[in-house]
Amino acid sequence: MAASVSCVLFAIAAGPAPAAHVGCGAVVTQDTTLDSDLVDCPANGVHIAGSGVTLDLAGHTIDGAGGAFGVVTTGRSFGVTVTGGRVRGFHIAVESEGGQFVVRDLEVSGSHNGIRLGTTSAVVERVLAWGNDGSGLNMSGARNVLVVDSVMVANGAGVSAPGVGSSRLERNFFGWNTFHGVRGGMSDSVLLGNRVHANGTVGIRLEEGSSGNVLSGNRVSGSGADGIALADDSGANRLERNRSVRNGADGFDLAGAGATLVRNRADRNAGLGFDAPLGVAIDVHNTARHNGDARQCVGVDCRPGRP
Repeated sequence: MAASVSCVLFAIAAGPAPAAHVGCGAVVTQDTTLDSDLVDCPANGVHIAGSGVTLDLAGHTIDGAGGAFGVVTTGRSFGVTVTGGRVRGFHIAVESEGGQFVVRDLEVSGSHNGIRLGTTSAVVERVLAWGNDGSGLNMSGARNVLVVDSVMVANGAGVSAPGVGSSRLERNFFGWNTFHGVRGGMSDSVLLGNRVHANGTVGIRLEEGSSGNVLSGNRVSGSGADGIALADDSGANRLERNRSVRNGADGFDLAGAGATLVRNRADRNAGLGFDAPLGVAIDVHNTARHNGDARQCVGVDCRPGRP
């Protein structure tokens, strides 16, 4: 595992702020830069109890012995940033219920959830989440979250997003997770240019009630089941220029009737390229080729792709 993870690690640079000695269980209320690792924390690692605070790990590790939280903020903390190091070995590595929360240049591993957000307005940028037995990122009920340029591999799941609204997942990699790459009931959100590969069940699935979402330019491959799936009562979602290939079931499993499909491609999936038994709202220039079901498409007027 260490060899594969090393391929996706990013450089973690120390910040310019003066370093301070912080021990396990510390409560910080102002900008803080770690001067050493925190090892075998029996309970929480660091509790941030103020607004506008930056916690810079400066390349250090906050290491737990299975305690609740590695880094935690409460609902009274706003404008908090956590950056520049590693958090591992907790039930939840990083937890925030505040607002305007930023996690950047961080590695979270060996926990149940890597990051859990219950926030309004958050940024998850250049994060590596691996080896968490729950989700790399759990953002249940969150709104206005940007997840960008991050890697979530070998977790129980990549992103779990029930009840998420007005959020954006862009240019991320979700791979080799035991269950899904991205799954949840989402609304008015964008999934753009993500790479989703070799997840154990579905690559991307929008659950019941998901509506107003745009999936564009995503590449989904090697899923154990469907590549991209929409639940039966999902609404008016737009899928454009996505490619779903070599998945274990259908390339696109579209159980409802409200989707718009424009220039998507499904090749070499074990089932159908497109399975939309109720049809779709708009169907423009979608292609399917070499899928396991000779019909190639149901409910979508697809055409063969290029050789």
